Amino acid sequence: MCGIAATIGGPEDRCRSLVLKMLRAIAYRGDPEHFGEVRSFPFAALGTNRLAIVDRENGTQPVPSDDGRYWVAFNGEIYNHAMLRRELELAGARFTTATDTEVIVQGYRVWGDAIVDRLDGQFAFVIIDTRARSWFAARDPMGVKPLYWGRQGDLTLIASEQKCLAPHVGDIHTLRPGHVLADGRSRRYFDLERLPAENSENPVARFRSLMTDAVRKRVDTDLPVAVMFSGGIDSSVVLHLARQFHPDVTAFTLGFPGAADLEVASRYCEEFNVPQVICSLRAEDVITLLPWIGPAAEFFEPIDAMDACVAYFGYHRARQLGFKVALCGEGSDELLMGYDLFREHPQPRELMRYRVHNLHRTDVQRVDRAAMLNRVEARVPFLDRALLRFAYHLPINLKLWDGTSKWILREAFRGDLPDYITDRPKVRMPDGTGLHRLLYDHAGRQAVQFDAAAHAALRIETPQQAYFLRKYLDAGLPLPRERFRQRGLDYNADGYFRFVTAQDKHPVS
Repeated sequence: MCGIAATIGGPEDRCRSLVLKMLRAIAYRGDPEHFGEVRSFPFAALGTNRLAIVDRENGTQPVPSDDGRYWVAFNGEIYNHAMLRRELELAGARFTTATDTEVIVQGYRVWGDAIVDRLDGQFAFVIIDTRARSWFAARDPMGVKPLYWGRQGDLTLIASEQKCLAPHVGDIHTLRPGHVLADGRSRRYFDLERLPAENSENPVARFRSLMTDAVRKRVDTDLPVAVMFSGGIDSSVVLHLARQFHPDVTAFTLGFPGAADLEVASRYCEEFNVPQVICSLRAEDVITLLPWIGPAAEFFEPIDAMDACVAYFGYHRARQLGFKVALCGEGSDELLMGYDLFREHPQPRELMRYRVHNLHRTDVQRVDRAAMLNRVEARVPFLDRALLRFAYHLPINLKLWDGTSKWILREAFRGDLPDYITDRPKVRMPDGTGLHRLLYDHAGRQAVQFDAAAHAALRIETPQQAYFLRKYLDAGLPLPRERFRQRGLDYNADGYFRFVTAQDKHPVS
């Protein structure tokens, strides 16, 4: 929905100036006419670049509580905001807009930091308490929306992306998913591991119900909806359900001419009369975008940068055609053990844990950046809070059954979708789109200079890895402290992942 920035702890003019500089670095995270909306105070400033979706006419940010004490800058969508609004009105809150943003700040006034336990959505926000001169920030349970912070002397700077902070602070800290940050002190409010498993006599039916609700709430908008559609089971389920609850849904399919995804997705759209936009990829376009997309999406891992390079074109075409809201199927492969590597791994549940808890800095970060670089908000139904809680703790045999991945998802929607969709094996994005080794080979041919000691610490061992790290650092982004995809996995010859054997020194943890 937005790009946000805040500076706390200094003179008003200095705070306001820094917030505007940070917002300028992420101008694409909002509509041009809503750039740099800033509210400053004697000790702080808050600002947004707003992508207007909810209450587009009256939703200018930052937004105050009805008593004027609290102000919020918010990025994301709250799907239960209407229900929360009714509760708050009964508690005496007076609303002046129909936005979910105002629900957050009014909720904070009434419930304090317990507001985060009531929010159903994807969000990152900062609240300023003008009376106590304090502040509070929060991020959604799975980190679908990003938030980073750092210090410059006595100042605290907070923003949606690292590139906002890099010129102004030393260390950049990630506010982790499911965490809040109050006056520099962090605490966890959502712990997926500690939530008890939900018992169900019919887990397939329960999964179907939760999945249906996850999509329903994400298409509750008067704007047209795009669905990133590959013809795989994940995006097919999302597309199928979106069309049940919204009258204006269009499928967007990426691929080089003759690609497998184009064939399957086009067949489905033709058979079921689904409006479809084919985003034809060209080698010269993806190669031209490649040096820029890694730093823009804040990636140094080859797989993340290459995947973002391809995804960018789908969201770009969607925005060209006027779409601001898009749904995608990310998160399913990690949550439901969809990759081949789960079948090969001696501890698939441990691998699932690691992959799910790193989504915020891998696949979910890719979705956020590829979409927002094009002023599109991407919504991720598979990471719905209720669905996630149920599916995360399911027995492995409901995810991997007799060699079939994502078994429960396939069975939940068998009959709604044709067999060539429900029984289609997992196809990696490079193979499905026809990209194959194009970008990986291109990156490997680029000569780069690098610091051998730094590269050794990060296990940078191939020309491709060195190339993407160099582009990342040249953009002024901080040297990474760790790799996010290496535990239990390593790159194969295509730049994607293979299972690392038990005797490898980098086990899953």
